Amino acid sequence: MRAAARAERNAQLRIGSTPTHAVARWLRLLSDRFPEAQPTVHVEMPSHALLRMVAAGRLDAALVHEMEGWPLRIPADVRLRVLLERDPQLLSVAAHHPVAHRKAVRLQDLADERWTIDKTADGEGETLGRALRAAGVTPQHGHLRDHPPTPIPARCAGRPPSAPATSRRM
Repeated sequence: MRAAARAERNAQLRIGSTPTHAVARWLRLLSDRFPEAQPTVHVEMPSHALLRMVAAGRLDAALVHEMEGWPLRIPADVRLRVLLERDPQLLSVAAHHPVAHRKAVRLQDLADERWTIDKTADGEGETLGRALRAAGVTPQHGHLRDHPPTPIPARCAGRPPSAPATSRRM
């Protein structure tokens, strides 16, 4: 792996990631394995853009995700390692939202919500829509965003929920 070779030479390690909480753990693991490496992180959406950057030699490695039903197009000279077969989808809502303090939330409990969807994410809106329809809920995508951190202040203000995010499991 190109990234491991660069890290072993105490070089700058250029990694990319989609916006995810997993990148922090990945950085810790890399630091433990290659203490002299100097990682830099480039956060980008969609995953296909990161894969193209690895193929072009602009990144040494990238942490990407594949939405169900939206397969990644892997460039010929990029090697893929599956770290997690299925990534759990999480729900993020404001602390005062009616479902905020529940241990489990059914999609039906959110039937009247207008969802915040990241339009740059590979298939996020379609995947959420498919899950909502399977639960008997008609999707209402009221807010489209093109910058992943955008919904955080909106959720805190009680605006629409978003998925995937980082707080309660659905």
